[in-house]
Amino acid sequence: MPDASTSVDFWWNWGVNAAVAIGTFAAVLVALFGQAFRAKFFPPQLSVSLLNAEGEKAVTRLRWEENGQLRERDEDCRYYHLRVANDRRWSPANQVQVVLLQVEEPGHRGEMKIVWTGAVPLGWRHQQLYPASRAIGAPADVDLCSVIKGKWLQIHPMIIPFNLDVQRTEPCKFVMVVQAQGSEGDSPVMRATISWDGKWHDGSREMLDHLLVNFS
Repeated sequence: MPDASTSVDFWWNWGVNAAVAIGTFAAVLVALFGQAFRAKFFPPQLSVSLLNAEGEKAVTRLRWEENGQLRERDEDCRYYHLRVANDRRWSPANQVQVVLLQVEEPGHRGEMKIVWTGAVPLGWRHQQLYPASRAIGAPADVDLCSVIKGKWLQIHPMIIPFNLDVQRTEPCKFVMVVQAQGSEGDSPVMRATISWDGKWHDGSREMLDHLLVNFS
């Protein structure tokens, strides 16, 4: 006949094994259904904002062909970025891209008119380090546009449709309509109004007098 200590050990071991089994089962349920539960009842909340109205001064490498030879030189430039944020960081947004939906330019009477519509993703900041679409828990940045000293202003879609003008060498004003889109939901549609007088200044504050991005 088993003694009392043997019986206690049996029930203790059984209880420990049962607890381990329940814990393992719960972990499997969380792994399988946790993301789906969050996506359905607490979906991510994507937003897009202008990172810095002054942009970021940098150096770019220009390459061109002259008399059959490849020429290169460094030139000052300034990049302007959008920031993609998720207000529910604990509920990640998957397969996110910031998509350019529309471009508007002034008409003959100064009113803004649509000159291009589509859906092309903008490139991530330091795009070579990242896939085309990303999971957004922590914020991430995309390239909106850049201006190269003495050269041109350029917008930065990952692919360039034939009917989309991505470079402007003259003073200009135009609107880029953008939206962050992910598997679980999208951000509000936003408008970036870009005004450039064709000039350049090395100073960040001074450059605001020449290139201004209004985001709303």
